[in-house]
Amino acid sequence: MPAAPPYRAAARAHRTWRLIAGAVVALVALGSIDLAFDLALAQEDDQPDSSQDRSADESSATCPCCTYRTVVCEKDEQPVKNDLAACGKGIAPDPTLVRFAVIGDFGYSKYKCEAVVSKMVQAWHQQQPLDFVVTVGDDNYNSGKQTTIKRNIADHYDNFVRDKKFFPTLGNHDWGTVRKEGDYVWGTPYPYLDYFDYLKQYSPNAQPPVQGRYYNVQPSPLVELFGLDSDYHEQDGTCCNSKQAGWLRGALAASKAPWKLVYFHHPPYTTAREDAPGAWMRWPFKQWCATSVLSGHEHAYERLEIEGMPYFVNGLGGNPWLYDQKGCAVQPGSQKRFNGAHGAMLVVANSREMEFCLYSVKQKAPVDVYRQKVPQGCVPAAADCQPSPAVASYCAMQPPTSEPDEPACPTDWPGPAQGRTAASYCAVPIDHKSRNREQ
Repeated sequence: MPAAPPYRAAARAHRTWRLIAGAVVALVALGSIDLAFDLALAQEDDQPDSSQDRSADESSATCPCCTYRTVVCEKDEQPVKNDLAACGKGIAPDPTLVRFAVIGDFGYSKYKCEAVVSKMVQAWHQQQPLDFVVTVGDDNYNSGKQTTIKRNIADHYDNFVRDKKFFPTLGNHDWGTVRKEGDYVWGTPYPYLDYFDYLKQYSPNAQPPVQGRYYNVQPSPLVELFGLDSDYHEQDGTCCNSKQAGWLRGALAASKAPWKLVYFHHPPYTTAREDAPGAWMRWPFKQWCATSVLSGHEHAYERLEIEGMPYFVNGLGGNPWLYDQKGCAVQPGSQKRFNGAHGAMLVVANSREMEFCLYSVKQKAPVDVYRQKVPQGCVPAAADCQPSPAVASYCAMQPPTSEPDEPACPTDWPGPAQGRTAASYCAVPIDHKSRNREQ
């Protein structure tokens, strides 16, 4: 998002340290020294503005949709034992049956909620082994550093990473630490690419090398995964007429797998709008023969049906800030929404049916269950894709040289009528050389 003016930054710093001091004093008085320092560190490192701060800073009415609450988990908190028999019930266990988990916005260890979700996922793996794990980004908060990979990823999912059964995608926070390389405008997120170095073998053979920023892999005879980079830093573009999209279109057309899952970070459609929807990612996935689309970024869960195909938003993997949905205009196509607790998705499939189940760490039964029959007879669309007018100016620059976390306001953004000014939402240019980066 655009950088705040210096006087706002100073005011926020002052508020942050007052909160830190208050949290430490209160919790030390209660004997909770460890939690006090955890809370202090979390307050110090990239805390989002509250809706009240945002309203004052923007001199506009409070946006009813741009609110969140903080959920703190206990150090040794255990998830509820889930009823796994409720997911995939009736799906015949044919020889190629596949089971996998999907987590999003998970790599944030400070408030302990990531640990509770990972315990839940690892319990699934112990009870009925998972074939792999998929992530929809923000794997390593707050800025994708090498020094935080262990506590944010390895301490929780190292067994899957070690076995190369962990298939992540880049989120905006994973792009926070980059290294300038060749002609890359923004550099490359080297801590992520170095840690997940096995992804480069699944990336297209291109010059300059993609290295794992996007890729396709078939970890099961049934399922082929297509992990994309939806962030504006992506050198090969993020719009439906980009180099990355052209690769996806060809890779989907060549796939023989019955299930073709596309996943990335920024949701093309969403009811929760702490950030606006990733309208630039509204690619013709169904026409290109994908079978489902998964994303994150918004710290909530949502299942939608768009043009007859399921889209999922799953950002409940561990970030302590859970986003509001009740104050938001419901996204057309929305079928199910949940932000009551952290959680993860379990997916079970055979060659004919796939079932997606959202489990909460607080609830035995699945929060949501959706079963899909394998699509038949898809013929990839022949026509080239053109971005919609809402994102045309953004898509004209691939990659952009400014920081458009959200491009020019999409036509479906509620806008000033919902209490948020265009100036507070639409992208403004910044000097990318001033970004905090490691050379």
